[in-house]
Amino acid sequence: MIPPEFHKPTPADQFEAALREADAREAAKPRRLTRPRSTWLQLAVALALGLALWAVILAGLSRAVFGWP
Repeated sequence: MIPPEFHKPTPADQFEAALREADAREAAKPRRLTRPRSTWLQLAVALALGLALWAVILAGLSRAVFGWP
């Protein structure tokens, strides 16, 4: 027969059980779907940078293909 002291949870077992309980509580919480919100300024800056990049690319292509300055 196994002595009862072997059935006592160790501090490590208690810690792991507490972590499992905390994870279970966190998983049981209802999740609200959120997405990062971009401000109009961020969108305007991204659009301006994108257009500037295309302008540089097209200028390089036109110079390479047609020899335009």
